[in-house]
Amino acid sequence: MDKIIQTRSQLKPTKEANPISQSSSITSNSLSSQNKPLPDNEESKLNDRANDVYAHVTNQDWQQVHGYFLPEFQEFCPVEQYTNKNVKGMKVLNHMLGIPEEDSLEFSVIETSVDGSAGQVYIDISYQGKSLDLGQSNTPRKWVLEHGEWWSNPEDWEKECPR
Repeated sequence: MDKIIQTRSQLKPTKEANPISQSSSITSNSLSSQNKPLPDNEESKLNDRANDVYAHVTNQDWQQVHGYFLPEFQEFCPVEQYTNKNVKGMKVLNHMLGIPEEDSLEFSVIETSVDGSAGQVYIDISYQGKSLDLGQSNTPRKWVLEHGEWWSNPEDWEKECPR
């Protein structure tokens, strides 16, 4: 179990060792070199929206979570189908990790980055204050800015909403 659990302090990004931080600075540099001004508040707006949705994920409020996806994805995947998939998935994950039914995982945002209308959100999954290394901190969630709002945009719609 020692290999799976890390403390939160071990996940804090550093500029030297963390490729996530390096990609953020690269993103900023590439934007300025392309003369595409990025409003400072877009990354902040993405971060706020991502924090909101992951609070709903922690609370397993799948109907609320569903509302953060692109409207096209919401049409593709009805809320009932999305909810059923996640209720079952969380039960399996908790069982595999040995987490009692009355307990739950905590999902939190550790970093966001923005490149034009594309956003990336890196998350942490923890249990009782200890980070679980399930690979999520290395794989960003894709977001897209449309009509002034950030929307979660799963890379694989079929996987996110199996039929």
